[in-house]
Amino acid sequence: MFSCPLVRASMIIYPWLVKREKYIFLLFLFIAMLQLWLTRYVPSLDGPQHLYNANVLAEMISGNEFIRSFFRVNDVIVGYWTGHFFLAFFKIFLPAWLAEKFFLSAYVIAMVFSFRYFVSGLNPMKGNFVSYLVFPFIYHSYLLLGYYTFSIAAIFFFLAFGYWTRYGENFSWRRTGVFALILTGLFLSHGLVYVLFGYAFIIYLLVTFLYERLNKEIDFSLTGWLVKLLKIAAATVPSGVLCAIYIRSVMSVNNTIIEPSYTFAELVKFLMRIRQLVGFHHEMESVGYILLFILMAVLSVGFLILFVPKLLDGSKKYLDLLNYRNALLFVAIGMLGLYFFAPDRFSAGNLTNRFGLFFYLALISWLSVQKFPRTLQLISLLVILTGFSYTRFIQQRFYQGLNKDIIAIEELAERIEPNSVVHYLQSSNNWAHVHFQLYAAVDRPLVHLKNPQCQGQFPVVWNYVKLPVCYAGNHEVRPAGALERHEENGSLPVDYITVFQYERYMADSTNADWHRILKENYDLVKLSKDEKAALFRNISMQAD
Repeated sequence: MFSCPLVRASMIIYPWLVKREKYIFLLFLFIAMLQLWLTRYVPSLDGPQHLYNANVLAEMISGNEFIRSFFRVNDVIVGYWTGHFFLAFFKIFLPAWLAEKFFLSAYVIAMVFSFRYFVSGLNPMKGNFVSYLVFPFIYHSYLLLGYYTFSIAAIFFFLAFGYWTRYGENFSWRRTGVFALILTGLFLSHGLVYVLFGYAFIIYLLVTFLYERLNKEIDFSLTGWLVKLLKIAAATVPSGVLCAIYIRSVMSVNNTIIEPSYTFAELVKFLMRIRQLVGFHHEMESVGYILLFILMAVLSVGFLILFVPKLLDGSKKYLDLLNYRNALLFVAIGMLGLYFFAPDRFSAGNLTNRFGLFFYLALISWLSVQKFPRTLQLISLLVILTGFSYTRFIQQRFYQGLNKDIIAIEELAERIEPNSVVHYLQSSNNWAHVHFQLYAAVDRPLVHLKNPQCQGQFPVVWNYVKLPVCYAGNHEVRPAGALERHEENGSLPVDYITVFQYERYMADSTNADWHRILKENYDLVKLSKDEKAALFRNISMQAD
């Protein structure tokens, strides 16, 4: 397959690298962590929402009654809790920017080690550099969008699979209890990923059942399988009950079914460019991801080349296609089927590319448990390092620019009095800016009316029992996503309004109503150094 000089070089280089594998692993981990620590904030679409809600939780824990009059903890145990819980934990004793860094650093470490735990159970070989494919997939699109709980769920996904592949043949009741805890953690991270795990796990069980049933070299026991299934069912009960309650309680929030709007050719193109990893710029980032796609294609073809002789030697080795390692290939195919044929929205949105992400996670799991020759291992290491480093560099450039915008908004926070009601206005064409103004409220006890993550499917919800009606002048400002309104709870003025892209907003005549409200009811009290962000204070408040 490869030239003799390359093979001869691999005979020398590969053993040298294997002896130093832990240092190579630490190099990759360092590159992964570096992206989090080179800028003050780790900017994303939903990140500021999570930071703000973590701050709300921390304030409620500390007994802030003003915050409690607007927010409460959801009565339903929803599938988004782990991200909010861990961020709130760090937020109790750290400022928001540092809490997010520690939280995401913990995610990176847990993601890598949960994957290694999984694949090493099926392929414990030293120098398995193909398994380094997990590093580019740490920073998938949904983490870069700030979908933190969805990202954490992948950790439990790998832990659950890893635990089963290690102990499934000797699944005691104690281990059943541990498996139940992992599945509960999976549900509490993200309900969709919990359902995807169930789908993937059923495929894996069916394939391995067929393998054991057809393989004459294995002492097949139907009774043993029934006992295992009973224990799996028992392990699923706690998380399954929580999931059923969650679906019954919150599915009505948004149960619209939307079919994918992409053509088959577009879906194929997205896979080849690994769109599921793109964070900020498709054309720039896809250069590195196309390299990774080619690598995975080469490895897949390499597997076929190595496996075909088994099909031709008449020894029925074709059954190995169903063994415990290759069952993951069928999981990947199952995910690919969802990617091409399942709805794009059902309660959660953007499902097509989420399915595509889990296709790739299953695919790299399957490739990582194969025993490839050292030449392919070396090529894999080089390509992964190149693609991974390149895309980290590109994304860091976007982080630096977005951090300047966050700092401008952060400047406003020092002039906002604690326990105030805040609203924001903006005029930006950048999708990443949608929730950026929440950064002004992530370190202070403030009620931000534009917090969109307070509907029934989230851990923190609006407290309708006490929620007052808020006004900017004579204009009612409804809390984002609030479904109820109770005038008997009284009314409060909006104390502060932040404006992002200030000059552009004020020059836009379509915002004339808000121009009037600001002019008649608010004073400009702070303008950021770059004049991008402005803070207006209600004139009814006492002057400094």
